[in-house]
Amino acid sequence: MVNPVAVITGGANGIGFEVARRLASSHRVAILDIDGDAAGVAAELIGDGAIAVECDIVKPESVKAAIGAVLEKFGRIDVAVSNAGIGTVGVARHLDPDVLAVQLDVNLTGNWRFIHACLPHLISSRGYVLGVASAAAIMSPPGESFYGASKAGLEALLNTLRTEVAYLGVGVGIAYLMFIDTPMVRDGDREHADLARMRRKLPGAARKTYRVELAADLLVRGIRRRARRIFVPRSLRIQHITRGVLWPVIDRQFGRAAPEVDGLTEAKVLEKGSFAAAFSRGPLAAHQQRSQDSGGSSS
Repeated sequence: MVNPVAVITGGANGIGFEVARRLASSHRVAILDIDGDAAGVAAELIGDGAIAVECDIVKPESVKAAIGAVLEKFGRIDVAVSNAGIGTVGVARHLDPDVLAVQLDVNLTGNWRFIHACLPHLISSRGYVLGVASAAAIMSPPGESFYGASKAGLEALLNTLRTEVAYLGVGVGIAYLMFIDTPMVRDGDREHADLARMRRKLPGAARKTYRVELAADLLVRGIRRRARRIFVPRSLRIQHITRGVLWPVIDRQFGRAAPEVDGLTEAKVLEKGSFAAAFSRGPLAAHQQRSQDSGGSSS
């Protein structure tokens, strides 16, 4: 029997790579990433017939071409893991509103663009889609307003999509992740070290960073079960269930950190400007390249 096909965005490193590596024992794997060279290296490391496809989820033509390449190679899609994303940092009132536009373009619209392109094939295979959200969709930590908005939006979209496609045999899952030891988190902690130090003062799981292996194990277990929700760490399930009740408590706890985060953001804006202050180098460089490709400019 031919193995099912799993397509994973942001698959060149971090969570995406570890999920792809684990799924390769039971699936034919397609690694999609904005960095085509890195995706190629990842596919070689995984072996087992894994393929690499360059894909920028912000560009419709790139997504269309990537899905076409997967279908040309494998002929079907059974699992779509929408994992690609970027993170921005900073208190909303100090940041350029265009930071939110970029954040949503990748984490919400871009993820939906990929999922939408996969849906006809998932309907044919009665497959499963997993969108990678965040604990920021459950809680409201200061300095993550734009990132949290993008992940909460993705959560809302996928919750509705689940209802819309259930009768077609398609399963829809959402993964809620706390800070995971990935290049995105490490880059953010390094380039926003002051905010990273503040984060370690936050209550409970918010101050910790979890192993990428733990996240990948839980995600793959959820994919195999076609889970509706996956939590990393598992204790996030409690916050998810009780978030309406806990919001006043969480607001008070996070509120104690808000003045310090505000001051750190203001200092960063004075140093870098109200747009660049929100990004680490990788996401900012990608945005600037997209702007150049489209004939625009970035501040």
